[in-house]
Amino acid sequence: ERIDRVDLLLALDNSSSMGEEQALLVAQFPRLLRNLTSGDSNDDGVQDFSPAKDVHLGVVSSDMGAGGQTGIDSCDGQGDDGVLQHWPRLPDCPGTFPHFLTYNVGLNAALDVAHDFACIGSLGTQGCGFGQPLEAALKALWPSADSQITFLPANDGNGDRGHGDGENAGFLRNDPLMGRSLIAVLVVSDDDDCSSRNPVHLTPASWLDANNPDDAALLQQGPLTRCARNPANLYATMRYVSGLRELRPERDDLVLFAALVGVPPETVSPSVLAA
Repeated sequence: ERIDRVDLLLALDNSSSMGEEQALLVAQFPRLLRNLTSGDSNDDGVQDFSPAKDVHLGVVSSDMGAGGQTGIDSCDGQGDDGVLQHWPRLPDCPGTFPHFLTYNVGLNAALDVAHDFACIGSLGTQGCGFGQPLEAALKALWPSADSQITFLPANDGNGDRGHGDGENAGFLRNDPLMGRSLIAVLVVSDDDDCSSRNPVHLTPASWLDANNPDDAALLQQGPLTRCARNPANLYATMRYVSGLRELRPERDDLVLFAALVGVPPETVSPSVLAA
């Protein structure tokens, strides 16, 4: 079966350090679209894979708040909550866009799509510093009708539901006549993923008691290292492996995941870190 429809979800970090990375992604997006729709992955003129002819492009931010907690700078409530972002932050963009962009080879211009992506993909840098791109991507795609996976905050005791068949309906395609699409998820971030099942480690510093050993440990860690140093409070990676594969239960080869991220310091030589 030839698959020429791709639903590409970009989970973008919009914390304070991501301005340069967002600008680079916008600058390179025309090449990404060209490679995807030509099948030429390295611009050598040779087709490396079957090209996409019909692309859905959606953007979510890594800002999922702090488990419903309030009082944390840039992290109040549920953040952007895995809802597809279509409100431009740039002054020369229209007021709003569709929930996701569509590119059909031969029907609309790639340059127009690239311009529109610059508008919805420039998320700014005011998002929560406790970025949760994995959780944002899963919530964006997971259907609310399926309670197999739920999300924080669990306001009713049953857990919050996904947006795949609600706010973000139509992005993923599973048409019995037209056939299924390939789902591609790309995470772009420069922080540790902080997708949290127990957000106690996200508690604001002003709420912590230095005389309490657990609170004192959090105060010593600081906000940028709390997530990696408290893995018991994070969701297991398998939640996202299984969840994304379940979106195509009969063809999990139609799910791709990639990440443009940093690397763990222990994998980098001291000379590079010192440079």
